[in-house]
Formats: sequence, C-alpha cells, structure tokens
Amino acid sequence: MENIQQSTRRMRVGLLDFEPLRIAGLREIFAAQPDFQVVATDWAMAFKESAFDLVVVVLRDQAFSLALLARLRSRHPGLKVLVIGAGSEPEKILEAIGAGAKGWLEDTASPTQVMQASYAVLAGSIWAPRRVLSTFVDRVIEGSAARRRRPSPRFTERE
Repeated sequence: MENIQQSTRRMRVGLLDFEPLRIAGLREIFAAQPDFQVVATDWAMAFKESAFDLVVVVLRDQAFSLALLARLRSRHPGLKVLVIGAGSEPEKILEAIGAGAKGWLEDTASPTQVMQASYAVLAGSIWAPRRVLSTFVDRVIEGSAARRRRPSPRFTERE
C-alpha cells in the first residue's frame, strides 16, 4: 500500500468503539503501519478534538450512532469517517454515508481491508460495495430527473 502523505507526520486515527477487544484489534491493525497514530476515544472527545485525520466508528446501535455521526460531521465538516458495521444491507450503508461516513466496512473485514479502506478514505475516495454506490448514483440520477420534470414557475408580466 502506498503512503498517502510524503511528510513524516503520522495520521491520527480516532477509534470510536466501546468494546476493549475490538479496540485492541484495531489498534494492532493500525500499529502495523508506520504512518498511523491511534487514539482510542469516545464521542465526547471526538466532538472536542479536531486534529483527527480519520475517525473509525464501530456501529452498535445504528440509529443512535448515525445521529451522533451526523452531529460530529456538522461540527467537523472535513473529518473523514470510516464506519464498521454488521451486515451489508444497502439501506444501512446508504444511511451511514448520508450521515457523513466516507467509507463502510463489514465487521468481518480483514486487516488488509481495513487498511485499504482507511487509505482510500484518507485519499478522498469513498469506500463501499459497488452495488451500494450504484444504488446511490441511481437515486441521484432519478432525483435530478424528477427536478427537471417539474414545471417552471409561471411569472406574471409584472413579475
């Protein structure tokens, strides 16, 4: 995997999870890469902290976590977020992207996939299954076609 930055500064990664075993596993995955510094955090610290290059959110309660994710992204608009969640249902993934995630991984992802997704998100790309991205593009196209079909407002001569 190529390094995304040429400087010697390490990427700060915030881990938002509550399971010590998963935090330890993610820490080990990132520690194997010399360009990452991992900080286990909580939601309160993530809201205050703006120096993270990447935040990895592990979903437990989807509705609660996505609401907090949306608030986090509104507070730090440039923040890059990678979500790890159970399953690969397109609607669940689209909700996470709609809340501000730049990437989605199933919780069964391998360490290699975690790093590939992290590098992609840090480089400005989106990481999600192709079929989900296709669904997203289809919805955008359908939405713009519906807007084009709406009749233009009629103006009176005076207006």
